[in-house]
Amino acid sequence: MDYKPHTFTFLSSFLKSKVYKICWSDGCNTADILAAFDDAIADGVDIISLSVGGSSPRNYFDDPIAIGAFHSMKNGILTSNSAGNSGPGKGLISNFSPWALSVAASTIDRKFLTKLLLGDNQVYQRFNLPKYLRDEGYPIINAGDAPNKAGWFTGSKFSKPTAKIDQTITVEEESAPIVASFSSRGPNLITSDILSLDITGRGVQILAAWTEAKTLTGVAGDKRVAKYNIISENSMACPHVSGAAAYVKSFHPTWSPAAIKSALMTTGNGFFIHDLRKT
Repeated sequence: MDYKPHTFTFLSSFLKSKVYKICWSDGCNTADILAAFDDAIADGVDIISLSVGGSSPRNYFDDPIAIGAFHSMKNGILTSNSAGNSGPGKGLISNFSPWALSVAASTIDRKFLTKLLLGDNQVYQRFNLPKYLRDEGYPIINAGDAPNKAGWFTGSKFSKPTAKIDQTITVEEESAPIVASFSSRGPNLITSDILSLDITGRGVQILAAWTEAKTLTGVAGDKRVAKYNIISENSMACPHVSGAAAYVKSFHPTWSPAAIKSALMTTGNGFFIHDLRKT
C-alpha cells in the first residue's frame, strides 16, 4: 500500500473552535490558565481541550488546571486533559482530576516506512516521510566522495551510487492501539482510590498543523519551516478525544460532563488485545 497524498477533513463541518493563549516564552502562568477557563466558560463553549500539564502531580487545590476544570464542570463543560509526556515511569501523570477526562497517547493502525537499500543488498527500514516523492527513489553516495567544485574537487571514482532511499509506504500496525512509551502513567498519587488514566487517543506519528514561526525540530542551525509536521506526544492525543466528546455532546446537548465522560470510557467497538509477550 503506497503512501499518497490525501484530502483531510474536520471531524464535523458544524463544529467550531476557539483558542485561548495561556503560554508564553517564560512558561504557562497560573493567572493566564484560570483566565482562559473563565473566558471559555463565559463564551459558552461545549468542550475544553487542554494539552498542558505540570512536570509532577499536584494537589487539586494547588493545581490551576484542576481548579479551572472544576469550575468548567460546574458550568456543564467537560475538560479534556493530556496526561503528560513523562512516561513510562509510574505515577508521573500530571492531569488526573476526577471531574476531567485524562487522556493517554496511543499508536495508530498504520506506519509510514521508508527503506534504505544498500549496495550489498542489506535493507534498513525506519519511519520517515520525505518532502519529495519519486517512484525511482533517491540515489545516495558516501559524502566524502561527493563533488565539491568550490574546493576544486570533482568527485571520487568511487562516487557512483550503490544505495538508494526507496519510496515511502504505509503498512498496517496490527498491534495498535498500544499506549506510547512517552505517555505518562498512573496511578493517581493524590487519590489512590481513583484509577487514572481515563482513556487513550491517537498520539503517535500524527500529521498536524505547525507554526512557521518555529523550525521543524527547534535544534540550533535548523532553519526549516513548514505548515505541517508529524508529531508524537500527548498534545496530539488530547484533541482527538476532545473531538469525540464534542461529537457526543452534539447528539446529547443536555448530558452532563460526567455522562459524556462515562459514555466515552464505557462504549466503543471491540478489538483484539495482542499479548506482546508472546510475539
